[in-house]
Amino acid sequence: MSYTRYEVNNSPVSFLKIDSGISATAARTINRRLHNKAFEYADLYFSCASGSVPTDYSFDVSNVFITSHIISICVSGSYYCGNASIEDWTDAFNFEAVTGKQLRLNDVLYFKGTSSTTPDELFLTDQYTNKLVDLLSGLYPAQMVSPKDEEGCDFRDNSVWQYGSWYFTPSGIFLKPWFRHFQMECSEENWSVILYKTVAKFNNPGVHLVLPPQ
Repeated sequence: MSYTRYEVNNSPVSFLKIDSGISATAARTINRRLHNKAFEYADLYFSCASGSVPTDYSFDVSNVFITSHIISICVSGSYYCGNASIEDWTDAFNFEAVTGKQLRLNDVLYFKGTSSTTPDELFLTDQYTNKLVDLLSGLYPAQMVSPKDEEGCDFRDNSVWQYGSWYFTPSGIFLKPWFRHFQMECSEENWSVILYKTVAKFNNPGVHLVLPPQ
């Protein structure tokens, strides 16, 4: 499978377009989704830069993982538009390559009897993230402990997983937590990878996804 990078309207945004290796229908579906998001990022840059105060904007494609069955892209960046502080963000896009379907976490990591996202699909549900916290506590007991003080990183709080992002890596699914700005260093932790041998135990019976080798 091949892709190209392109710059969006002379902005700092440089995004991906799938060129070959999948069906034309799947490529159109995926590229349309990526194209629309790329222009949203560029619009944010131009609306920020058009103000009268000093601004700053950064954009990076921080992860690209592609197999014959999976396309996973993570982008991250920050912006300052005269607000109180710099805003950092991370978005991930995960697709089933054969159909072009955008994957929800519940499509890949399935907990029976739970719905992974709210009806607007803006964040993960309490029901789902409670199960996720239980799984992570079993896999990473040293990290999933009570912090020593109020400023510590509390990964047991299911809300930090509700607004985070996730994407495929060579070894497993990486779950990126989300913390408020004063705890942004907690969001940079990189231990929360669920290996594919574990993911395979939670396969969604309604989704026929071929995972990378375990």
